[in-house]
Amino acid sequence: YFKYLGVSPRVSYRGFSVHEKNVLPRGTVIKAAHFTPGQKVQITSITKDKGFLGVMQRWNFSGMPASHGTSKSHRATGSILSLKKRVAPKTKMHGHTGLKSRFVNGLQVRFLNKVYRFYE
Repeated sequence: YFKYLGVSPRVSYRGFSVHEKNVLPRGTVIKAAHFTPGQKVQITSITKDKGFLGVMQRWNFSGMPASHGTSKSHRATGSILSLKKRVAPKTKMHGHTGLKSRFVNGLQVRFLNKVYRFYE
């Protein structure tokens, strides 16, 4: 496949669409110096993996009281509002958080630091 494309194998590849006037040859390495300050860019990335979280950390629930009859359920979910013998859709519960693809549109390139070569 790499011979067909005419490029050497790398760790990761990303494709993106460009205007017809700005087409680059296939396999061109795009570095940060390709961008200019003030240019608007669209970023797609993966969020931080936070692992399995309970409802207090994931959804900022306050939890149950520490005393006055509460036993072994201080950080528990509480009522999950069961309607018609089932859990309502979109109920906030414990689970895995992070590792999702997120898209941010319209970020502006502020500067390129060419002294320390951060753009390569």
